[in-house]
Amino acid sequence: MQDKPSTETYARLVLWYVTAVASISAIPYLAVVLADAGVQDRTIATVLLLLPLGQIFGAPFWGWVADRTGAHQLVFRTATIFAAVAGVGLMVAEDPVSLAACVLLMAVSRAPVFPIADATTVSILGQDRRDYGRIRAAGSVAFLVAIQSAGIARDTWPRAPLWIGGSLLVLTAVVSWSFPKVRTPPRRPTTAELGKMLAHPVLLPLMGICVLHGMTITAYDSLFSLHVESLGLDSWVTGAGIALGVLVEVVVLMSGRYLLDRLGPLPLLLIAVAVGVPRWLITGATTDPYILIATQALHGIHFGAFWISGVALFSEQAPKNLVASAQSLLPASTFGVGYFASMALAATILGPFTLQQFFGILSVTSALATALTAMLYFRTRLPSS
Repeated sequence: MQDKPSTETYARLVLWYVTAVASISAIPYLAVVLADAGVQDRTIATVLLLLPLGQIFGAPFWGWVADRTGAHQLVFRTATIFAAVAGVGLMVAEDPVSLAACVLLMAVSRAPVFPIADATTVSILGQDRRDYGRIRAAGSVAFLVAIQSAGIARDTWPRAPLWIGGSLLVLTAVVSWSFPKVRTPPRRPTTAELGKMLAHPVLLPLMGICVLHGMTITAYDSLFSLHVESLGLDSWVTGAGIALGVLVEVVVLMSGRYLLDRLGPLPLLLIAVAVGVPRWLITGATTDPYILIATQALHGIHFGAFWISGVALFSEQAPKNLVASAQSLLPASTFGVGYFASMALAATILGPFTLQQFFGILSVTSALATALTAMLYFRTRLPSS
């Protein structure tokens, strides 16, 4: 039986997730920073399309390279360095073209980082891999602090979110050198083995669910702050809504082991996608700031339960020598294809449709994801553990 990780190993894992997840705090403000530069809504959505490109192409590619070569550590550390370069670029870039170039570099460089980190963390935890949520929760707490700081500072310094996020990307690159060693797979995988994994009867519909779900949570990440401002509400509403959602998310992540043991990954995923239906209906319909804020409490389930169940499900489908490749499919589907589809939809319909109507449309997307998850559950009857 695998030995339990030491306290030092836990501390190193937590430290990395704290800096890496907190660095995401810049993304929800990219849209408003571009708007400050005079960029129109459709153009903003088009620029944000660059974010998922790195996940779509970079995450699976670099995950496969890491598994095939065994160079997980090299890929991991190099990626964090280039992400730090992109973060510094975001701090100083002024025009939309330069900002777009930095966004693209950040997307490509960060693509393999979380899949390798998640796969490594699950591997290190071994029999306690369902405690992953508790480690990831530390990152969510740090994200909450970072995004609240960014929101407060933005009122007097509009570019503050980019400086906070960029600084955290640099710090992530530094602490990545103390991240526990990535374990080399017992045997290098072949292309045939990769194809066999991708043909697994659960994996393809699971990726489809992630795409649909990703359309909703990534639209929230990129456009919620712009939606709040379009309603004529103050920036504190954005901060309060995100804060409440993340607080609930932390509770869900901390309860991850209990939820997975009691419900199982697939039923938990079903709950996560289903709460999107009322969430987006209300978000798109209300103009009351307090109702809008209260509704974002559902984010804790919509994302938190989704992420712990998703990591568990992709981990279960992964052969031991394809862990990075399997985990890369989660962000590639969610934050890659899902994000691309969401921003493409926004770029197409914003103008004739308002942001309120756009968020209302997302409830239909969540309903489709719910139906597909229910079909997968009743077809496979995956075991709960």
